[in-house]
Amino acid sequence: MPDFGFLAVHPNRPQWIKALKAGVKEEHLLLAQRLREKGVSQETAVKEVMAAGASAAIMPALAGMWGYVQFHDESALSGLLQELKDILPYSVECHCKYHYLDKDFQEASIPYARIFPVLKDSDFNGYLICEYEDELGCGGTEYTKRMFQMEKRLLDL
Repeated sequence: MPDFGFLAVHPNRPQWIKALKAGVKEEHLLLAQRLREKGVSQETAVKEVMAAGASAAIMPALAGMWGYVQFHDESALSGLLQELKDILPYSVECHCKYHYLDKDFQEASIPYARIFPVLKDSDFNGYLICEYEDELGCGGTEYTKRMFQMEKRLLDL
């Protein structure tokens, strides 16, 4: 069962928002993002962002970028989508994780507009399991509606 979190190409938006609310400067988050995209170790990233003057409030976002909500440099997406194509024939369901959907139905870190065409162009005939990670405490009703609308639009349903 592929979990589309493995296709994330941007940092987790809720963790970014929480860091900004905690007083972290966006320039330090952007530095951390660039370091993650370069593939440096978390230890090196911590040293570099702290040397750049980041506050300790950045640590949860850093831990997320190198842990639970990792992401890849966007240049890796084509290869990752090929990996998805390779495993779809063996998949009965796909896990459509989402953390943040804006009013235009865009997930901030997982590129569904690039993922769903892969599903449409394949013989995949399984289930799409949607899981909302409510990291901002918003409740899932509105984001679930947005997810279904995004799926309908991108899958031409």
